[in-house]
Amino acid sequence: MADQSPTPAPPLRIDDLIGGHRVIWPGDQITVGRSGDFPVGADDRYLHRILFQLWHSGHGWMITNRGSAIPLTVEVRGAKSLSKTDLGPGGVMPMPAGASVITFFTKERAYELNVDIPLHGFTRPAPPRPVAPLEPTYTRHDPNLEQKQLLDALSQPLRSRPGTTDADIPRPSEVAERLGWTVKKTERKIDTLFDNLEEDGERVYKPKHVFLAHYALRAPRN
Repeated sequence: MADQSPTPAPPLRIDDLIGGHRVIWPGDQITVGRSGDFPVGADDRYLHRILFQLWHSGHGWMITNRGSAIPLTVEVRGAKSLSKTDLGPGGVMPMPAGASVITFFTKERAYELNVDIPLHGFTRPAPPRPVAPLEPTYTRHDPNLEQKQLLDALSQPLRSRPGTTDADIPRPSEVAERLGWTVKKTERKIDTLFDNLEEDGERVYKPKHVFLAHYALRAPRN
């Protein structure tokens, strides 16, 4: 008679591609970050102490983004498929079957971790253990009221009219007229916000007002 016992759940293997790797089994969990169980970027002050966590739910392996500002990209690298899923701060998802790659970046560098695990359902993990003191994590810029008004004005055509192109993004002089500012003030606000976002690690580009319009479309609106 064939053995009907359930197949044991496989382990998870994580590899930083520079000599560090860990294997964990169901019942365990692992945190990744500057001071995680699996440390990466210990000298990168733009990286969270705990960026994400991997754990087994009893049905399969899961990942949660425990950071507040850095999104993750989980990419499946199968023999016949290639797909990507973005996981923002606070997000939870099952890890895809087989080999996958987790990527993220800060102002200082880009990171890539290889993971080999299965897929199934989830429960929430327990809070991570307390971490040792490190240099404070860099705090991202939070746009003030006038900067939010600027972002709204720059992105308004893109938000309101499908098919709009970059040529329709208002120039600083047009934004100034709409907001009742001087052109000089508007240009100064654009320069300041552009520099703030570059300091945060955003991949900025020029023209500055075009970048800010694109940024406003993808950034959370408060």
